[in-house]
Amino acid sequence: MILMALTISCSRNGDESKAKALLEQAQNHFDEGQYQEALTLIDSLRSAYPNAIQARKEALVLYQNVELKKSQEDLEQVEKDLQTAKSNYEEKKSQVDALKASGRVGGQDIRSLNFAKKTLDSLEIAL
Repeated sequence: MILMALTISCSRNGDESKAKALLEQAQNHFDEGQYQEALTLIDSLRSAYPNAIQARKEALVLYQNVELKKSQEDLEQVEKDLQTAKSNYEEKKSQVDALKASGRVGGQDIRSLNFAKKTLDSLEIAL
């Protein structure tokens, strides 16, 4: 019985150190901006070492940090795309307004303006 307990304890310590090694790799990927790789390693850690409690707790914190950082970067990209779409729409609207004023607006001009507006509206909804 004591031998079994010692064996389990040693196994858990070995699992903990192996899990910590995976966690360290995941942290390195996170630090390098390789978020998907970090998440993959965290998932591997959780699957392979269910009894490495301390490493799993630390992995949970890292997982939350990765997801937060990914979300922040996604939001920044949407905001940049929104600014580009606004600028594009305003430029096309000015062009179409000028063409309307001169009586030379065509169907393609209107379609282009409508597409720019749809793009802008889609990005505004995303925020």
